[in-house]
Amino acid sequence: MGIGVAIRFLGFVKSLVFANFLLVQDLGLLAIAMMLIEILGVFFETGFNEKLVQERKEIRTYLDTAWTIHICRGLVMFLILFAAAPIAASLKVPPEKFSLTVNVIRSIGFALFLASLENVGTVYLQKELNFPRIFLLRVPPVLIDLSVSALVVFFFRSIWGYVAGRFSSVLVQVALSYLLCPYRPRFCLNWQKAVQMWRFGKWIFGLSVLNFLISEGDDFFVWGYLGVSALALYRYAFRFSNLPATDLTNTLSQVTFPAYSKIQDDIPRLREAYLKVLRVTAFFAFLASGLIFSLGPDFVRLFLKADMHPMIPAMQIMVFKGLFRSLGATRGPLFLALGKPKIHFYFQVIRFVLLAVLIYPLTSRWGIEGTAVATLLIAVLVSPFGFWLSCRWLNCPPWRMLESSLIPLVSFLVTVSILLFLRSVTARMSPFLFVGYFLLALACYGGTALLLDCLKGFELLSIFKEQLRALVKNK
Repeated sequence: MGIGVAIRFLGFVKSLVFANFLLVQDLGLLAIAMMLIEILGVFFETGFNEKLVQERKEIRTYLDTAWTIHICRGLVMFLILFAAAPIAASLKVPPEKFSLTVNVIRSIGFALFLASLENVGTVYLQKELNFPRIFLLRVPPVLIDLSVSALVVFFFRSIWGYVAGRFSSVLVQVALSYLLCPYRPRFCLNWQKAVQMWRFGKWIFGLSVLNFLISEGDDFFVWGYLGVSALALYRYAFRFSNLPATDLTNTLSQVTFPAYSKIQDDIPRLREAYLKVLRVTAFFAFLASGLIFSLGPDFVRLFLKADMHPMIPAMQIMVFKGLFRSLGATRGPLFLALGKPKIHFYFQVIRFVLLAVLIYPLTSRWGIEGTAVATLLIAVLVSPFGFWLSCRWLNCPPWRMLESSLIPLVSFLVTVSILLFLRSVTARMSPFLFVGYFLLALACYGGTALLLDCLKGFELLSIFKEQLRALVKNK
């Protein structure tokens, strides 16, 4: 969990640097490049890594085939990006930015190919939950990325800073993958092994496609309907509102999937493990959502330039989308560990249909705020079905699931009420006052949660102590 928090924090700092030193239009161009890479990554998703983590038998005979296919995948993705760059740069991109957009897309595509050379043997680190080595593999490249990109952007005010950081990060991560893992892959393509991995991975592929259409479809719609500048504002509104909540859950998911896979046949143990994860996730998700909803507008006005301020309403709406996604995302690793990836797939189909129905009328009426409302409604409408299936498969009474969010919800309401009252009587916000309100919010939320935990027997404090002992033991 600490690994993910460190990575997300560094990514957040990088976003602040870019937002303050690049034009909104350039941020939109960079968003286009990233969206193209994301869509290719989705449509070339194999699901092999998930299969290797989920597999309880020896996986060594699969590794070379998986590595070979990943390299071929990276090469094909680069060639497609190279050819598609001029087409993408011609869509609502200012003529004077055409050449820059093409070159940036192609450069990032080559970095994508280099990343495919990473040692496939690192999957053992995930299976064995070797957190110290996972930390060394994931965090230093992010630090390099932040340092290089921030320096280039600060001195040259150019989106080439992102490219420079990306190349530096990829090269460091590939090198570390071979230094930290003794396995040495070789080119080998065993079609029988590939087919066996694909039988599981096809559902991961389907999920990836649908996840992309749902999570990025709104971005493409905003790009095509409202333009590049609106795209930049919308993506930053999403990033700032969802970074602490959703990304924290994604980090937990990376840890819980292999852990759940080890106990997938022991439903009572699996149920208790899931409930603990849900309690911790709810605690942090409600905390992050309360802070962003209450103090997010002041943060944007204080620390971002004025042309980023129009994103505030959309950001506040998407805070609640992030909250629902955080709680719902805990079910994804559970479904995978239980060998039911197709259920998650069907849920994504429903989300995509709802997005297709809602996004145009709401966006045409309210702009990026309408797009944010559409995505929030989808999260609200679909969540009850995932909740019901989790209760059913874990043989868990619904009230046990619901009580996991009870104390965080009450703490959220108390904290937000206090913050909104204080803001209503504050004439002008300053950085020092902002920090004071932030610390006060942490104290209010933590104090309320601790008091209710003692009264209700929520066992949240004991769960945190257990996790702390585990971290100390791993060190």
